[in-house]
Amino acid sequence: MSSKIHPMLETFLKIGCSDMKAASAAFAVYMDLAEVKAVWDLQYALCQELDLIYLTAKDNATDTEPSIYLPLPASHSISAEWLLKVQNTLPIRNKRYTGRSSEKEGNRRFKEIYAN
Repeated sequence: MSSKIHPMLETFLKIGCSDMKAASAAFAVYMDLAEVKAVWDLQYALCQELDLIYLTAKDNATDTEPSIYLPLPASHSISAEWLLKVQNTLPIRNKRYTGRSSEKEGNRRFKEIYAN
């Protein structure tokens, strides 16, 4: 019996993120956004400098700017310095952050919300 994994998880594992836990967290958040929240224009990207897969999506079809999601494993340490590095590295405008704990496997995710 051969073992198969979801094609999106396979993509996340192959795009260059060296942290398997981070890739798994990105997959869990991706699936939640795609299947549960049904967001619009869901995309992923690898930030090599942060060794992080981040996601962008619009909450509804009329949104002009996407939100940025930073899927992180619960074991990931977050500091003010790390958040500053994220701000300076990712294409973020009008910064305001909210954090939420995921119900799946203790993953932590942070959502970047664009302030109007």
